[in-house]
Formats: sequence, C-alpha cells, structure tokens
Amino acid sequence: EGKYSLEVLAVGQPFSSNISSPLVQSAIKFCHRIPRGIAFATDARFFNLKDCIVLGPGNPVLSHQDNESVTVADLIRGVDVYKNIVLDLLKPL
Repeated sequence: EGKYSLEVLAVGQPFSSNISSPLVQSAIKFCHRIPRGIAFATDARFFNLKDCIVLGPGNPVLSHQDNESVTVADLIRGVDVYKNIVLDLLKPL
C-alpha cells in the first residue's frame, strides 16, 4: 500500500455571531430557520466583523463543484431575503 502525506497550508479560527444580534435575528426572521454551524471553509473569518453571517441561495452541497448551480427561483428568493434583511436593519428603532 502507498504512503500518504498531508501538508496543512493554513490554519485559522472559525467565526461565530451572537444569535441575539440584530443581523442574525433578521436573517432568522426572513429565512424562517435557525442558523447552524457549517463544516466548510469561508472567507468570513478574515473579515473580523462584529457580526457576520454566511447566507446565500442554492444547495451548499454543490458549492464550488463542477455542477454548482442555483435555480432561478432560489436566486429570486435570495434577492428577496437580502432586501428584507437590509430594510429590516435600516428601519428606525
């Protein structure tokens, strides 16, 4: 049997956002689901923001694959979700 080696090219801390933050609460309101952790890399950890979420249309299993795609219906729903989150966060307190 062959020998295998593994070279670690980068190591970083994961990011997380407080579930009670206005951004997360707005995303919950318009996505109609509770956020969950994900087991893949994202550049979000490099932004070093107070609040950050990873949110987008499509099937995450297909992300960055040869057959990655998003249906038109999912894309339209995604735009609506983004719009509603922004308007929700911009409304006066």
